[in-house]
Amino acid sequence: PHIGAINSLDFDNHAEGRFLLAGSADGTVSVYDVGLDGSEYFLDGGIENARNSKAGGASSLAGLATSVDESHRLRQMAQHKPLARSHREPPSAALQGQSINPNYVPSGHGGAVSTVQWFNTDTGAFISTDKSGQILIWDTNQFVPVTTLRLPGSIRCATMAKAGVGGGGTSHTLLAVGIAKSPSGQDRSVRLCDLRSGSTSHELVGHGPRGGINALCFSPVNDVYLCSGGDDATIRLWDIRKSGSGACLAVLDREAMASGDSY
Repeated sequence: PHIGAINSLDFDNHAEGRFLLAGSADGTVSVYDVGLDGSEYFLDGGIENARNSKAGGASSLAGLATSVDESHRLRQMAQHKPLARSHREPPSAALQGQSINPNYVPSGHGGAVSTVQWFNTDTGAFISTDKSGQILIWDTNQFVPVTTLRLPGSIRCATMAKAGVGGGGTSHTLLAVGIAKSPSGQDRSVRLCDLRSGSTSHELVGHGPRGGINALCFSPVNDVYLCSGGDDATIRLWDIRKSGSGACLAVLDREAMASGDSY
């Protein structure tokens, strides 16, 4: 079991929703196969044993749950161990490695994981962020980070646009990152990172003076529109083709409601 709180979960969109990413406050990232094939019962050979003993009998859950050890099998079917779990690398070790080699990629997170998300094109890669400001891009098959980015401040949330937006693929490879606080005091911005170049393209500024950004979501209709929610009790709609406060299209708060087109 995890030894820290679970902060983020994400199902894949490309393998029948079988694979689940989990990011934990203990600094680890895990992946689970939540299908029957990923259960302890299947991995222990229980299904094959049952099929062989039934000479072509039904392979459904109902057909398998007919013997005297039904309750034991059902418990095994409901239990799933992680297919893989990352290592935790102390921040001091990562900083030391980066001081020696600028291209150094840590083996895992050193702080609490705040976001995990599958890549928007396939399950061969995924991203994760932590509250120390680190972003890792992972190779799923090897289950190791292959690229790292670091932002000033604490990352509370991050999101990519989902594939299939508007009936096709995504129009960009930007990762929207919600900052809680940074050394410069700019703790109310949404930063957009280009995952191809590894650089920060621009910032979206406008949330109030209290705290930072808690939630981010791209529009399912047009992925140039982004929604953010912050400690200032407002929800803001952005056009990511613009930058700064001028990118804000509308503000939803307790006193007033924004009107206009749907984004």
